[in-house]
Amino acid sequence: MLAGYLLATVPQVIIDPLIHSHIKYPPRHYPFAFLIGPIAIAVFVTTVVIASLPVTRRTPAAALPFIVSSILSAPIFRPEVPHGNLLFVSVVWTLLGGITIWVHGSALENPVHREDMALQARLEYIKEQTSFWKGLFYGLAAAYLGALITLVQSLHTDSANFLSSPEDLLLMRRYTNIEIATLSVFMFVGPLYEIARKVLTTTELFLDVRTPREGPAASS
Repeated sequence: MLAGYLLATVPQVIIDPLIHSHIKYPPRHYPFAFLIGPIAIAVFVTTVVIASLPVTRRTPAAALPFIVSSILSAPIFRPEVPHGNLLFVSVVWTLLGGITIWVHGSALENPVHREDMALQARLEYIKEQTSFWKGLFYGLAAAYLGALITLVQSLHTDSANFLSSPEDLLLMRRYTNIEIATLSVFMFVGPLYEIARKVLTTTELFLDVRTPREGPAASS
């Protein structure tokens, strides 16, 4: 969550003073940008504390420090409140982070040692779990990749609507590409990685399934 907060707040501190052709704002300097450092430290510490608590470490509550810090940071970037980059990154990062935490904390039911269940019933249960996580993996990956091109084009078009200088437009589009690339990396090392771990774990359960013992003959 710390990386998401820095991505949502630091780029505009660097880029906005360089933008001279914005149709609404002159080059912007943020005198309270120094608050980003202390808030970032608070995000890191509180996220670690919440994630270490047995009650909340497997729940989306670990994303609360990031959400609260993003809201508190909005006035830093006056007069644009909320700042476009802060709003966009906060929403996307909260969504991806929430999915990652939910998948990571989802417990898998292990019927391997339930010898009171029939072998076929145990196998079917494991198959259902594997199918669910595989379907979620393919669905999430397809949805993201399908939206990626449209999202990039939309952001580039939006930049052209409020920037008149080719130099400023090039700078903004380069940043947009870097931003989307960073979010894509988090997509693959975050929710998709966690889902892939679930698929692998459920698949490995097949190796541990044993036929229920049926008297002394079964153990000979």
